[in-house]
Amino acid sequence: MDSYFSILYYRRQHYFSDLLNILDTAITVIILLVDVIYIFFDIKFLKDVPRWTRLFRLLRLIILIRVFHLAHLKRQLGKLIRRLVSG
Repeated sequence: MDSYFSILYYRRQHYFSDLLNILDTAITVIILLVDVIYIFFDIKFLKDVPRWTRLFRLLRLIILIRVFHLAHLKRQLGKLIRRLVSG
């Protein structure tokens, strides 16, 4: 859902210009498809699927942590610029 709302907010062209957004959307779609296949179909070769989805969720968590870190750096950069301008 968050990828969908982000695409609506930032427009498609702007949202997909960042590699992390593309990766996040791809991971989200892959997790969704794998979960749907795993729930609705009894396929024997998909017995390792829960491991894959955990890996994708871990990648998504890493992306989320990086986004929060970048937001923190942006705030610190704004404070530094205000100090330089006022000093």
